[in-house]
Amino acid sequence: MHSSWNFDFSALPKYDVRDKAPYVYDKFFEIKESDALCGIYSIVEISMLNYIGALVLLKNKSEPRVVLNVSENINFTDNFSRSADGRYIFLQASFFDKAKKRIDRPIVVFDLLKERFSIFKTENLGPAYEIVEIKKGVFKAIADEVQKKSDKRLRRLTKKKIRLNWLRWHALDQFEMFIMR
Repeated sequence: MHSSWNFDFSALPKYDVRDKAPYVYDKFFEIKESDALCGIYSIVEISMLNYIGALVLLKNKSEPRVVLNVSENINFTDNFSRSADGRYIFLQASFFDKAKKRIDRPIVVFDLLKERFSIFKTENLGPAYEIVEIKKGVFKAIADEVQKKSDKRLRRLTKKKIRLNWLRWHALDQFEMFIMR
């Protein structure tokens, strides 16, 4: 748990999975510039070296409020990146796409200031990358060199740019409905 935030994380849905699984952990990322906390919690290994968990976004450290909690149908890896100013965070979602009959792992961009999100589609499945800001409003994936050599989807991801002004933004309350279409 993130002890510096006065919040009862054990009250979150799926937090009790730790009572049923042998090894469960949480990862919390404080974004001081946005007075926010991003938590990927109840992370479990679902297959060899494939870890996913639920998401909670909190704002206002002095009186925390849940901005978004996703614990059903969509999971997240603990791959976390952020913009230099702390306004944007980048997470790797994980869900089963029924139409494609496969796992999808897009990059989800959260705008903490306007409390909205966007989806950056990618074929990449692995978490061996981080998103870095190359100039204001433009980001790219930097990948682990060893992984990149053997993974063509990861190599393709590193050649793309995420331009914030080209993304379609949606209100946070539409998150589960939007991503599961």
